[in-house]
Amino acid sequence: MKAKKSINERQFEALTNKQQAQELKKMAKRANVRIALLEESGIVNHSYYEAQDYNFEKGKLKNRFYEGTKYNSNEETKQAYEALTNLLSDKGSTLGGIEKGIQNQVQQLTESGTFDFKKFSGMSEKEKIYASKEASKQANKQLKQLEKEHLTKFAYEVAGHYNEASGRDKNRFYTGGKFKKEKDIEIHIQNIATFLNSKTATPEGYKQISIDRLNAFREKGIDIPKGKEKDFYDFLSSEQFKSLGKYADSNQVIETYVDARNAGVDADTINNEFMNFMNDDLTFDEVQEKLKVAKWNKGGLLH
Repeated sequence: MKAKKSINERQFEALTNKQQAQELKKMAKRANVRIALLEESGIVNHSYYEAQDYNFEKGKLKNRFYEGTKYNSNEETKQAYEALTNLLSDKGSTLGGIEKGIQNQVQQLTESGTFDFKKFSGMSEKEKIYASKEASKQANKQLKQLEKEHLTKFAYEVAGHYNEASGRDKNRFYTGGKFKKEKDIEIHIQNIATFLNSKTATPEGYKQISIDRLNAFREKGIDIPKGKEKDFYDFLSSEQFKSLGKYADSNQVIETYVDARNAGVDADTINNEFMNFMNDDLTFDEVQEKLKVAKWNKGGLLH
């Protein structure tokens, strides 16, 4: 159902004084419904304050427009018409308009890479829910795009940990508006912000970070052939690599893995030798010997 539009200024001036008073009464009732709804929703914005300033000047302690028909002068009638028109034509005086405005704000922040929870921390609970819904939708679009391009590590994994802890079967942020308390909404938006602000939250950023990291390893002398990048990243992201870091130097582990793969040793064989090392069955030197990548092997390291 479309909202009723107020008559324009020319139409209002064409009315008799009595008709103007009746029109103002109808407009005031509509305006007061909006003000009451803003109060119920805990929203005190520019639309509310403008109406409050006008009503305070008219001696009304409560922010409500006069709903009677007695005006002392044409000037008073004109002032009432202007104040009521300003509120009723302002999208910020309706919940739908407020939600749309927040949606636009979230979209702009997401597109510019500047989404920040602090920009919403001073809002009412209702407004935070609007922000949460839209931010979740934007984040879920990016999660879907990452999945489409099989880029499911880094920021994607961080989002997955949060969503799994929240009891969600699929790696998607909750887009509803039901939260037990306001603090839960804030935590939700903060987690969305963590994802959205990560460089690896978009395919473009993900690929660039991957290139930068690979180049950094190559500059250190780690020989990662083109075409084997995914294999290398799978190893770096594995639980085994994290565990190995407790027992051996990470750079040594990486170099051993890459050299062995470049020498044609399959990943399962390498992982088995690493497991033997962690189980104290082999020293790391012995692991390198068995994989034929020890520095003292004839010909040095295999590349």
